[in-house]
Amino acid sequence: MNFNELEVEKLKSELKSKNVSGYVDKFIQNNMQGEEVQLPLLCQLSKCIIDIPVRHQELILFKCLFDLNNWVEYSLKYKKDYNMQTCPGCNKNIIPTDFGVDFKLYHALEAFKLFKMQYGRMNPNKYIEQNELFYQASYSNPVYKMKVKDNKKALDVEKVIIPGTYPIFGIQKRHLIQKSDPTLQEKKINDEIAFTIEKLSQYLNQKLYFLSKERKILIEKLQQLILPKKNELKNLFKNSIKLISLGKKSLKNDFIFALKTIQGLDNRIKSLLIVYYVYYDVWQEYNIVYNQNPIDILEHQLCIKEFGEGKNHQLYIIGGIYITDRFRQSSQFIRIQFPSNPYEKKEAQVEILPSLPIEGYNFMGTVYKGKIYVFYGQIRKVINDVIVNELLNTTYAYRSNKWKKLDIQLENRFDGSFFISQDPIFDKLVIFYGGISHYPNGIHNKSCKQQNRIQIFSCKEENLLGNQQKYFEPEFSKKPEEQYQQKVLCSPLFSCSYYGRNQLILSGENLKNPSYTDSKFVKREVYTLDWQNGRFKLNEIFSLEPLQQILTIVKASGQQGSFQPVDDYEGCVAYGNYYTIFHVQSENQSQQKIQTITQLLKIDLTNTHFRIYQYQDNDQSVQKSKKLLEKFENRENIIL
Repeated sequence: MNFNELEVEKLKSELKSKNVSGYVDKFIQNNMQGEEVQLPLLCQLSKCIIDIPVRHQELILFKCLFDLNNWVEYSLKYKKDYNMQTCPGCNKNIIPTDFGVDFKLYHALEAFKLFKMQYGRMNPNKYIEQNELFYQASYSNPVYKMKVKDNKKALDVEKVIIPGTYPIFGIQKRHLIQKSDPTLQEKKINDEIAFTIEKLSQYLNQKLYFLSKERKILIEKLQQLILPKKNELKNLFKNSIKLISLGKKSLKNDFIFALKTIQGLDNRIKSLLIVYYVYYDVWQEYNIVYNQNPIDILEHQLCIKEFGEGKNHQLYIIGGIYITDRFRQSSQFIRIQFPSNPYEKKEAQVEILPSLPIEGYNFMGTVYKGKIYVFYGQIRKVINDVIVNELLNTTYAYRSNKWKKLDIQLENRFDGSFFISQDPIFDKLVIFYGGISHYPNGIHNKSCKQQNRIQIFSCKEENLLGNQQKYFEPEFSKKPEEQYQQKVLCSPLFSCSYYGRNQLILSGENLKNPSYTDSKFVKREVYTLDWQNGRFKLNEIFSLEPLQQILTIVKASGQQGSFQPVDDYEGCVAYGNYYTIFHVQSENQSQQKIQTITQLLKIDLTNTHFRIYQYQDNDQSVQKSKKLLEKFENRENIIL
């Protein structure tokens, strides 16, 4: 069957504008904990080796893989309707815009073609398996391997790593390295540069596609127009390899944390505080008990970190809602003290402090020079068989062992969000944003009015910034097609500090009308908030593959209530990366129970690359850290 040439090229451009490689990595990390997997290279339609691999992002089987040309022909011939497309591999109905090119595999295949010829010349008697590759989806060192045997019928198999499997604008990584024997650090830097350029290339392809549609210009013509800029960027990255030599005096004792409830060997419930010392790469685990009983870990409780310089770190836990009774809130105020020295073996000390004057959950707050500040909060109750959600627009300060109510005029903000900023001028600030101005009957919907006003509390001044108005109206995009952005920043939200006075924000409840004809309507996006100037702007590169699966609260598996993957939303920023600990739920079919797996998340704030590391045993992490620390000189960091 012959198809219109423009229709074929249009579909090819659409597929090339979407990179689904990240979804493959997430699938492997979430379902196989990053183990090595076999990747078939045969197209499910033609049963021939693929040239340009196409997948869909709702991956459940690795065999769902198609060659670009074959997929385009199949898609145009057998498309059921505009809203759905059946995958021949798993028979799932998939939104057409969820299909895209697996660019990471595509560049691995290009490197595989070159390496086969080189390896074959050097090892003429070896047999190379053509139909599959092995892939280790480790975010610290992802690699592709090919299968080699002494002959076709041999049972013993050797796995050979394929060099140059990360793309540089269509050029393999190995062409970037000028040295014949690069150091491990230089290889890692090249990996980072490669990923950065791959992400920019993905973003560029997407922009070119939409620009071509909007202005009715051929993509090939647009590509020629930007070619000089691409070459300029390529040379810029090529010359940007710089190494930093770490010194002991630059190491900080900053930490991130997670709370976890487990069942011990004696079937007793244990409450744990898991701590990761970011600069030392050390894990510690503390039992949190009071009067020989585990502390209750509640939902939506406020956790506040206080760093101890030369003394104990402290973690404050305030309020929360009970899992067993969804209408019972808490006024608890707990302080947990544990060593600031990552190598010190010592039990955590738990204190019960004077309760907050009100019960509630979803409080916001921080600590400043020994004083605790708590804002907002909500309470849920039943009145005449009707569920009522009440906003607690109050501010309390804890000092000299007692609570005091502050006269602060907070804007109405149900399910709002906040973040902490250490500012060189204003010192410590608490910045409130998002949420909705009134609570609707039932779930959030498009009729909700988002609370767009930003308020900034200065801990030093103990007041909201602003002369007469104690709030700031932020700016949003003026484009008609982007007006929805004023309605997508409702809670729950996830954010982390960015460059300067900026904050990266993952949009919460998406209030756009879902439409299967445009899949972006049902996806979350990442925004940059310039809080100094009060501007929200869509961060297009981070929004290519937002980490919504890892960071957002979901319904708990096999139990009532919700599952909160992240406790430490503040996290830690070190060396251009953001760190936090998160949990994932996994069903153990043999034991017929839900397991909670603890992992470390590291996000590169330059290129959006995220890596997931497994929780490590304390003794192993301490031993490895001390061995590495022996190589550090007793000085500050220096640039080589």
